[in-house]
Amino acid sequence: TTVHRREDGTLYDIELHLQASIADTSVVFVSIGVDITEQKRTAAILMENRQSLAEAQRIASLGNWDWDIATGELTWSDEIYRIFGLEPQQLGATYDFFLGMVHPDDRELVDRSVNEALVNRKPYSIDHRIVLSDLSTRSVHEAAEVLFDRDGKAVRMVGTVQDVTERKL
Repeated sequence: TTVHRREDGTLYDIELHLQASIADTSVVFVSIGVDITEQKRTAAILMENRQSLAEAQRIASLGNWDWDIATGELTWSDEIYRIFGLEPQQLGATYDFFLGMVHPDDRELVDRSVNEALVNRKPYSIDHRIVLSDLSTRSVHEAAEVLFDRDGKAVRMVGTVQDVTERKL
C-alpha cells in the first residue's frame, strides 16, 4: 500500500499488486493499482459507529442479542454480559445458559413468551428477574421478535435486554 496526493492536495491509498507471467522467453510485468481510500474510510466509520453504540448501550444499561435458531448460537453484546454480571465475551451464551440465569419463579414466563413468539409470530415485551453468580437479583426488561425465512420457518430471534432494577425499586 502506498499513499499518494491528489491534485487537490488530499491523500489517498493505492494498493499495488505485481504479477509476472512467462510467455516463451520474455517476462511481462503487470501492475494494477486499486484506490482503497474509501474502504479505509468506511472501516473507520464502522469502527466509530460500533464504539458509539457500545457507549450508548453502557449508558442505557441496554444490550442486544441475536439467536440463530437453526444452530442454537446466541450472540450477546458486551452490555448484556455486564448486565448478567459477567465479563464481556467470557463464555459462549446459549439459550439454556440464559434460561438458567433467569430467576426460577420467572422461567416459565420467559420460556412461554419465547415459545409464543415462535408459534404466534408476534414480538414479546416482558419484565423478569435474573440471578447473578453472587446470588443477587436484577430486574430486566426484555423485548424480542422472530425473523422468518421465505417458507415461514423461524430462523432467528433478535432482542434487547435492559437493566431496570433501579426503576423497579
